[in-house]
Amino acid sequence: MLMTSRLGVAALSAIVLIAPASARQTNTARIAGTVVTSDATPQPVRRAIVRLGGQGAEGRSAVTDDQGRFALTGLPAGRFTMTASKPAHLTTAYGASAPGRPGTAVTVAVGQSIANLRLVLPRGAAIAGTIRDRAGTPLPAVSIRVIRIDAPRSSAPPATNDVLTDDRGMFRAFGLLPGTYAVAAVPRLVSVTGAVAVPSASEMDALFRRPRPRSISSTRTSTSRRAPASAMSC
Repeated sequence: MLMTSRLGVAALSAIVLIAPASARQTNTARIAGTVVTSDATPQPVRRAIVRLGGQGAEGRSAVTDDQGRFALTGLPAGRFTMTASKPAHLTTAYGASAPGRPGTAVTVAVGQSIANLRLVLPRGAAIAGTIRDRAGTPLPAVSIRVIRIDAPRSSAPPATNDVLTDDRGMFRAFGLLPGTYAVAAVPRLVSVTGAVAVPSASEMDALFRRPRPRSISSTRTSTSRRAPASAMSC
């Protein structure tokens, strides 16, 4: 019985040692490239995150260097998608015609190295402004909702971007897709007991889904240009 147990342990040890060696032989592919801006003269984007998608690529990502370069190594053979992202920019897939559109998959074989791929990462639009009370005093720590109102109708709630005003009453929402947006300062409602309440996100979404009269169309701010929209005073 003792000899049998020892043989079993030896066989198990052999299995444990062989499996990683086999994985090392197959996870030998490499994908590399650069991330650049969408300017007329593309510039490298540093510290962008390139994420890999597909079977065997769970959690794989790389950060670009000062020249916008990245490399994903130790990959298994397969078909992968890639996206690039960075704050204030629009997450874009490799080969996509525009942000939010599907990209092109990259196929690699065992031991294959693909280099010189280029991912274009456009800068997002921005809306900035100042919130004041009726006396003209800037209001700090006010919740601002920037809601896209020209997106195709669907069952999903409209895309929103929530920010807070700073101690000068100023706010800035960035990383926005081109489109038309409504900007709302979320009021703080005071009850008869003195408690302060803020409308929920669903209540604000329902408010902006209601038909709006033409007389308030001036609250819409277009961000169709890539340059940040001019600041607004509310």
